[in-house]
Amino acid sequence: MKPLSELSNLLAQLESQAKLKDQKYGEHHQALFDQSLFRCQAKQLHPYVNEAQSTLDRLAAQLKSGTETVHQAHYLSEKLICQIDAIKKELSSFQVRQQEHHIPSPKQSDLNRLYQHLAQHHEWELSLKNMVSQYEQEYRNATGREKALASQKLTATQRRLQRCQQAKLKIEKHITYKERNQ
Repeated sequence: MKPLSELSNLLAQLESQAKLKDQKYGEHHQALFDQSLFRCQAKQLHPYVNEAQSTLDRLAAQLKSGTETVHQAHYLSEKLICQIDAIKKELSSFQVRQQEHHIPSPKQSDLNRLYQHLAQHHEWELSLKNMVSQYEQEYRNATGREKALASQKLTATQRRLQRCQQAKLKIEKHITYKERNQ
């Protein structure tokens, strides 16, 4: 049961980080995660940490009572890992996403800064494309429940790539506008 207590400690740390982020930045404009990974569709992060804790509690209860099948335990374990991974990524990428949504207007920033934003988004786009390729490979090699989890990862990463590409187009439009109006 030691690994479960370590996971519980990790979730406690993630919850404190999530609450700080929620207090500082408030609600997001839409649900943070796909419904296939989390049942709740909150616009703040800490409810997702609570749901991951519930998944851990269900897994621990099943292991303790011995009522689970191997498939149930494997499914809950994989789901918990994906939930924790998603929460960690959200916490680490939040600042990046804030920058995507708050790109300075051309009046507030110079052309060099816009080009820096564009270069950064280009790097993120390449990284996300590599992740999509990796998750597509995992999906092709997966079987059964693993395929569903691989599909969730793939879909979430494809959505992140799409948001990145949209932000990149927005920056390119800002650059074009700035260059025409100087």
